[in-house]
Amino acid sequence: MKKSFLALFMAMGLVAGVNAQDQEAVAEEAAVSNASESINHWSLAVKGGINYLRYADQKVDFEVGGVVERTFNPRWGMGIEYMFLKNNNEAMRGCGEMDGANHDIDIFGSINLSNIIAPYRSAGWQKLNWFVNGGLGVTIYKNAFDGQEDPLKGVKMLGVVGTDLEYNVCKYIALFLEAQYRMNSNSEQAPAYGRSFICGNFGIRVMF
Repeated sequence: MKKSFLALFMAMGLVAGVNAQDQEAVAEEAAVSNASESINHWSLAVKGGINYLRYADQKVDFEVGGVVERTFNPRWGMGIEYMFLKNNNEAMRGCGEMDGANHDIDIFGSINLSNIIAPYRSAGWQKLNWFVNGGLGVTIYKNAFDGQEDPLKGVKMLGVVGTDLEYNVCKYIALFLEAQYRMNSNSEQAPAYGRSFICGNFGIRVMF
């Protein structure tokens, strides 16, 4: 008899534990769902800064661009990015002075690490978010060297990885600092010009 009661109590405890876990899972899913409904799903950002071509003695040039992004939930989103990178370089290693420019277009995914690492942080800290991004696209380049009749131009594959720190000024406006590494497949000029850039930008995001 005692064994039967013990087995019954153990079974009841097991069922209660399973129900508690199910309730916690449902509550977490509901919290994520509510947060997803409360966020602004579309955003438009403009940004600008500097780029450095990763090759000895090359100059730092400017860049400017914009992003349209769709945020699916508080943890991740996707977007399309356009960047104009100036690419002027001094004469070196048998190549004349170059006047160049890259038009980069890529589709990227963005992960909000802050909402993964600390989803229940205080309201003040929720205004500060840390993102990591990665994408693929194309670079459209045109580079003219001194003494060259026709400029080098074409379309090559592009890979982009980056990170940015963003502060929400209010529900609809955020400011951010961004660092990126941009690598294209322009072997026509490598290693001398135009393949790999380190970039830094400041931007403003408007959320709808």
